[in-house]
Amino acid sequence: MSGAMGPATVQAFEARGSEVVVSSDDPVDATAFRDALAAAVATADYLELTEHANMFDLDPMSRLEGVDPPVYAVRRFTGAHRDAFLANVRQLPEEGGAEPMCLFSPHHTLDFFEGGRRVSAMEICFSCAQLRWSANGSRRPDGLVALLRELTEANGLSVARDWRKAAARRLPMDKPKMELAPR
Repeated sequence: MSGAMGPATVQAFEARGSEVVVSSDDPVDATAFRDALAAAVATADYLELTEHANMFDLDPMSRLEGVDPPVYAVRRFTGAHRDAFLANVRQLPEEGGAEPMCLFSPHHTLDFFEGGRRVSAMEICFSCAQLRWSANGSRRPDGLVALLRELTEANGLSVARDWRKAAARRLPMDKPKMELAPR
């Protein structure tokens, strides 16, 4: 399969387990993403890394009832911790490569706060190594997901677990019974 897809020409789709990786014939310039991330970290008062369930982890009835997915842990990064992360972000390469294509099911969010309010959020799916950042839609640099994985694990959060079982343990056991509307 060949054709234009963003700034890179797609050469092939390759299956790797449950993900499909898009291979390109030339590296993608990821400088804009790296620099925007470095600027966001540098100007943030603090960052919060949250481990959470998502809607795919909930049973269908909980989804219909509007149950919020549970949060398992939150870590706040300020001062020296934030600065160490910033130094690592600045060392990321200028190039981005293959992007996996799978069901995006994020269980971690990195929030950026300025003046006490959240200014952007980066959702991270370690299962398929994808992320979405509200502040920048360009291609991410190689090594960013590995850096985020290291940050997550170093702070005692899980990157892999049975997310559905974890969500089921955290949701209220006695759900309200649905009543039929009168005819």
